[in-house]
Amino acid sequence: MTTTLLSRLSVSLFLGLMSCRKPAPPTDERAMTVDLIAPQSQASYEVQEFALGRVEAARHSDLGFEIPGTLVTVLSNEGDAVAMGDPLAELDTTRLEASRREAEASVAQAEALLSLTEATLDRNESAKTSGAVSAQQLDQALQKRDTAAASLRRAKAELDRVEVDLDKSILRAPYDGIVARRSQDPGSAVSAGQPILHLLESHQLEIRAGMPTHAVGEVGKEVELHRNGESIGTAVIRRILPALNASVRTVDVILEAGPDTPLLRDGDLVHIAVSREINESGFWLPLAALAESHRGLWAGYLAEQDGHGALRVNRVNLEILHLEGERAFVRAPLPEEPKLVAKGLHRLVPGQKIEAASSDHDHTASNR
Repeated sequence: MTTTLLSRLSVSLFLGLMSCRKPAPPTDERAMTVDLIAPQSQASYEVQEFALGRVEAARHSDLGFEIPGTLVTVLSNEGDAVAMGDPLAELDTTRLEASRREAEASVAQAEALLSLTEATLDRNESAKTSGAVSAQQLDQALQKRDTAAASLRRAKAELDRVEVDLDKSILRAPYDGIVARRSQDPGSAVSAGQPILHLLESHQLEIRAGMPTHAVGEVGKEVELHRNGESIGTAVIRRILPALNASVRTVDVILEAGPDTPLLRDGDLVHIAVSREINESGFWLPLAALAESHRGLWAGYLAEQDGHGALRVNRVNLEILHLEGERAFVRAPLPEEPKLVAKGLHRLVPGQKIEAASSDHDHTASNR
């Protein structure tokens, strides 16, 4: 009995001592400072697509003589700028000069013969009134006059042909351009049509690009040109070819570079930027505001107030519709005027208490 009493007294004493101790104050939860953004919802977004284009001279020609001969002079070299009508090369004209002298002599002879036959015809016509010349003799004189006139025309035509050949012995530039290639040197025997020089039109360059049908646009539309990832100017759509390239499903478009575009050369490659609007609702977020989620989805951290007025983060799944540089256009069911954590998501867990860095850091996501 004594033992039982002592046990009860010990328990009572222990409980009394415990009741006299003050309870330990609860540990305060520390809030993590984060940057917040307020994304703006929009009904559509604009994407930029690129088509590869090749710069081409509007006209480029392999120039050669229309007549055969021996090349004696090449007046232009590769890289030379020439104007329309400038002589570029010449053939040996020794034979043609001789042919011209021969043709000139034939013309003189035909003119003398025509003059004689005309004088004879005049005398016969005068003598016919007195009966000294028969009608047959007058007809013969008239026929000789007509034959002599035809001979003169033939001689003049031969002289004209020689003059044309002499003119064709000088190769001239058909338009303003730059000599891109030289194929023959003086002393070469060239045939009719054999290329001597390759000429590129200098003042008008075109850009040919194969574009998908949804990005073709319309004639007169202005587009941006890019090279090495940077914008270099603009171009205007001038022609849209009616045929579809069945193998790659593109349409050839001819563009003209604008005056703000730097020097382009035949054969340069450029990218044509074409913008189009996608009718999908969502909002832009920086990539730093996204975290990988399960099953290939992405997630963000939404800042919401709890029952005590403190900010806490909740994980919300996002669907990425389009990526562009350092941002993404996403879709997700969010409350009105939401705020999401802008970066540093690896430091957070769902339900964690947070606070905004400052009002200066809260900003709206770009809607560009």
